Amino acid sequence: MVTPVSRINLAGFDFGAQNDGTYTASNGNPAYPPPESQIDHFLSQNVNFFRIPVAWEYLQSEVNGALNEKNLATYKKYIDQITEKKAYVAIDLHAYARFKGQIVGESPTMPATALANFWSQMGAVFKNNTYVMLGLVNEPHDLDIHKWAKTVNTTVEKLRKKDINNVLLIPGTEYTAMKAFPEWYPAMKDVKNPDGSLDGLVFEVHRYLDSDNSGKDTKCVASHADEVQKLVEILKDDGRQVLLGEIGGGNTESCVKFLPELAEAVKNAYPTFAGLAMWAAGSFDASYELVTTVKNATSPTGWTDQPNWLSIKPFIPAKGSDKGTESQKKEGGKKHNTKTRALLQPLKSLEQSPSCTVQW
Repeated sequence: MVTPVSRINLAGFDFGAQNDGTYTASNGNPAYPPPESQIDHFLSQNVNFFRIPVAWEYLQSEVNGALNEKNLATYKKYIDQITEKKAYVAIDLHAYARFKGQIVGESPTMPATALANFWSQMGAVFKNNTYVMLGLVNEPHDLDIHKWAKTVNTTVEKLRKKDINNVLLIPGTEYTAMKAFPEWYPAMKDVKNPDGSLDGLVFEVHRYLDSDNSGKDTKCVASHADEVQKLVEILKDDGRQVLLGEIGGGNTESCVKFLPELAEAVKNAYPTFAGLAMWAAGSFDASYELVTTVKNATSPTGWTDQPNWLSIKPFIPAKGSDKGTESQKKEGGKKHNTKTRALLQPLKSLEQSPSCTVQW
């Protein structure tokens, strides 16, 4: 099974992406790409996985069009800086299942193949990098879940038939809220690889701890650890896994209390839960409600971590030398991106780089 991953969101390439599917960044460029110095800052804390949101129109300005070579090169350079240091990346398409304001797979001029087209081009760029996962879409909402399941299946099928075998993160609806997972999972559980296998297909959920799960309030009302157990009960018999791709809370006493309770629940829910990622670091300034680290010229790394991040640090796995069970080593991995054990399946590349593996 999957060794747990400890993750952080580095935002910035997504700035300008609105939840209605529109894009407002001037000239198609994000205002604030995430600071490169944060990569080493978090690597030094044993973070082994980075989720890097990016706006759809930043990379592809027209449906079914070619990718923007200049912007792709900028984004890829950032991804490469992480993976060259033997850490893992989730490319998060921050698009809410929409392109130019239209729901993919529902709007007449926005067919399901639009998403498949984008990912077939992006996947071709990263298919040989086993440290990269593909997050199909961030936080879909207000859509027909059955039509959305067909859209996701269309994308999975196209990628696999092109031998793009990276791990795929599968979102549902309701902004992928963890609380709503039991409602949308029945429609999404049949998302499979063309050969019927489940290898490399992992669900993604999000959870903010303020009163309305929006992440707009700095006060937290509960840990919602009970929701973790509910998902375990649903998924364990199906052999499926899930990543908590965004958790968030402010730098307040209530959040410092509840965030570690949720992190501990996720840790204890392994292997159903493969890990979590805190929202957010990246290009946010010190005034952002959920900022996890702020600039500090006197700090050795140039950054000072905030109470919300510090509260969950005890639940970040320490580096280890676990290379998997003997049966995993003999198997050598299954077909779909099983070359990276620290993610979701045992990966040969990790056996060659044991310092990248982690254990709770």
